[in-house]
Amino acid sequence: MESIYKQESAKADGAVILTANIRDSLEGATAFMNSRGYTVPVLLDAHYGNSMLYGVSGVPMTVFIDRKGIIRYIKLGPFKSLSEIQKDLGKIT
Repeated sequence: MESIYKQESAKADGAVILTANIRDSLEGATAFMNSRGYTVPVLLDAHYGNSMLYGVSGVPMTVFIDRKGIIRYIKLGPFKSLSEIQKDLGKIT
């Protein structure tokens, strides 16, 4: 996600990438991201409100939302490669 975040955020019309953390405290999430040098923004969802809104049924789960705010694709499980993320991102652009 970090790689695709850097690629997309460098484009004027790139996708907005953010991650969600539904288990950790602010301190725990910050420590995890900092320890790995990640810069992708994190939505802290300690009370599961956003997770329930998007129907999170497992972790990791990726939700692709188009520019109009419509969910276009949901991926359950981890990505295996950067090309897999790019392919799935292409489904909404």
